[in-house]
Amino acid sequence: MPEVAQLHRRLSAYYAAFYSVLGAMLPYFALWLAARGLSPVEIGAVLSVHGAMRIVMPIVWGWLADRWGRRMRLIQWATLLSLLSFIAVPLSQGFSGMVLSMMVFSVFWNATMPQFEAVTLHHLAETGGDYSHVRLWGSVGFVATVLGLGWLFDVVSINWLPWIILGLLAWMLLVAWWVQDPVGASSQALAEHSVWRTLRQPRVLALLLVCFLSQLSFAPYYAFFSLYLERHDYPPGQIGLLWAFGVVIEIWVFVYTGRMLRAYGAHSLMILAMASAALRWALLPVSVDFVPALLVLQALHLSSFGIFHACSMHYIARLFPGRLQGRGQALYVAVGFGVGGALGAGLAGQIWERQSPDALYYWAALAAFAGTLVAWRYLGETSAKARAVRAN
Repeated sequence: MPEVAQLHRRLSAYYAAFYSVLGAMLPYFALWLAARGLSPVEIGAVLSVHGAMRIVMPIVWGWLADRWGRRMRLIQWATLLSLLSFIAVPLSQGFSGMVLSMMVFSVFWNATMPQFEAVTLHHLAETGGDYSHVRLWGSVGFVATVLGLGWLFDVVSINWLPWIILGLLAWMLLVAWWVQDPVGASSQALAEHSVWRTLRQPRVLALLLVCFLSQLSFAPYYAFFSLYLERHDYPPGQIGLLWAFGVVIEIWVFVYTGRMLRAYGAHSLMILAMASAALRWALLPVSVDFVPALLVLQALHLSSFGIFHACSMHYIARLFPGRLQGRGQALYVAVGFGVGGALGAGLAGQIWERQSPDALYYWAALAAFAGTLVAWRYLGETSAKARAVRAN
């Protein structure tokens, strides 16, 4: 139906816009902070503040969205306030000003994607669409931005970065006003005690622990991979290509993830994702100066992030039913990207200065290996009913 196709295009456009902002921030924001004179410890602190706001704010926004029911209206206002608050970032003076401006920006930024994931899953449940085919456009937006800015920063100053991010936020705001809430989403019954009963389930706790360990291991990559490559004499264009290569490979996952989940199950794929992350970080220090080996490790983004995220969405959709989706998505972000990302970024800056840049990735490998063990032991379908379903 034309209306359904148009809805899917609008959902895809929002993912493309959101991940375009991340495509500008993840590879280049640390480089911009370094150009502003911040030390590795200060850069880690700024990024950890951004992550720390993800601990509380997604849960607050998720609670508000579940109570109010009008998720898209909340997303639209949060996107507008993200744009307005980010104006302070390039105008900030010194470390303290940067921390404060990023803190304010993060309050509103962290309201957007967890709730949009819930909106998307509700829409696709009604229309029968495939989440992976919508979500892959986020990866396309990320890749296009990373490659474009990598080329651009080879010829112009990195100081243009915050103004480019503001332009991408404006695009994100425009797209947000095109998407409507799912029909009937605000009228679903909400059982207040359900979320606490859900959180007491061992598989839910195990999932949140795996998400925490995954993002703890990814924090040195998100915060310092570009600086790590710059230290090894890679120019901005090549840094952008290496970031983009991993995400291009990841797109394949979002095309075929539905088939993979049906064929192999979320449990096996989650173990694969965490094990590949451990391998990726363990081999990075010995591969960083050898481009073919580095490309192979970047290709592991397919599983270490792509398959991991697809499995996480699968688990959350089933473990947090109905209007608990908003809080399920919020907890995924808060525990993983919030606690794991903030703690990881803060520790990464300290390890960089007190031990070595290489040590960052050995510690990251240990965190991912611990997540592999938790996923293997606790995320399987243990009930007789679940085993019977899988057997059929």
